[in-house]
Amino acid sequence: MRKKIILISVLIIVILAVTAVKTNLNNKPKVENRYSNMLVAGKAVEALGRIGSLRAYDVLIKAAASKDYFVRAYAAQGLGKLSDTRSIPLLQKLTSDNNYYVRVCAAVSLVQLGQAEVKIMLFSLLQDDRPIIRSITVGEVGKLGKDFLFALTELLSKEQDSAVRVNIIEQLGNYQFNPALSLLRAALKDENAGVRSVACSAIAQIRDNESIPQLLKILDSEDNPSVRAAVKNSLSQLNDNSRLELFWKELDEKNTLLKASSFTSLANLGEVGILPILLEELVAPVNSTIVRIGAARALDILRPRVVRLLSSALEEAEILYKVPLCDNLQFDYQIGGSDLMLLVTQALNEKKHYLYNDAPFILSALNNRIALPALRETLLKDDQELAALAAFVLGNFEDQDAVDELIEVFYKYGM
Repeated sequence: MRKKIILISVLIIVILAVTAVKTNLNNKPKVENRYSNMLVAGKAVEALGRIGSLRAYDVLIKAAASKDYFVRAYAAQGLGKLSDTRSIPLLQKLTSDNNYYVRVCAAVSLVQLGQAEVKIMLFSLLQDDRPIIRSITVGEVGKLGKDFLFALTELLSKEQDSAVRVNIIEQLGNYQFNPALSLLRAALKDENAGVRSVACSAIAQIRDNESIPQLLKILDSEDNPSVRAAVKNSLSQLNDNSRLELFWKELDEKNTLLKASSFTSLANLGEVGILPILLEELVAPVNSTIVRIGAARALDILRPRVVRLLSSALEEAEILYKVPLCDNLQFDYQIGGSDLMLLVTQALNEKKHYLYNDAPFILSALNNRIALPALRETLLKDDQELAALAAFVLGNFEDQDAVDELIEVFYKYGM
């Protein structure tokens, strides 16, 4: 909240205001431009690391010397995934970096490259007095597989910081770590809503059907939208349809989280009748990003079921009407006679299109690699924010064909 300054002369206020405006006019473009460049370069490095192509080795080495700490951190992460032992001396140096995030990322990559002795450093960081260090370490050691899961379970049993607890539970859920189940069930009653939410998700990932009665009880009494959304998704993932009517009802919810969670919950339960609603919500001219992403995710979930239904209908047509089947039959959702993927990818080329800013998120949620060429083209456009989003999505897809463009983006904005 801005503080009101009183008891100073009007003249001084005017002088200060004019000076501030001039300073902002002189400095703001430079600061914003530097931040935008840093963001795009960082996302390009992160994507290259996730893709894991040796063609990116030289770029990641250069990025590891960046003055921006998160670019160095992404470079350290990527070098671990490349499995190239030439980077070990540099990563050892980065374990003494002045930024804790870089140090943790470098240590994890060294373990990935066979330097098992570095695990001692990571175990000690899990016990660090500073919650932020513990939280970062938890998030990174999750990449090392099951080696740290018992240590994370023990840490969860005594951890007091909510942010750290959230990260631990996410890792335990990702690995479906059954030995932590009793702690995860207890976390459903945690006083922190974020902890309760991720505990619901972890319970579903572990496929703990015995927790369904507790989840139903939470849904009937919980007021927090994020927790309710997590419970709905968890119940649907566990194939429990006892609240199906509620899921349909909350399609009309004003809260975007609850509305989006109804999309995915109904899709998880195979409710193909929601398809027209999903398509309408996805391309509605005025809608929130959360709702669009939820609709896109639900469409992706339903896609295999829809394809099976179409295949069954085509097989019947072949038998009854002697219509030959096509082995390479492609399926895409249609909106107003146009392919959905075509509609969204075209939005990337039209800055005034209402889907322009949301298009990368939508394409990521639709999980269809047919969008990758359009995303690669987006990397090289002048819109830095959109280029950063495109890099992030291409990294998630681990798109090997995007390596050259991502390298070009790094040299354009990061050097």
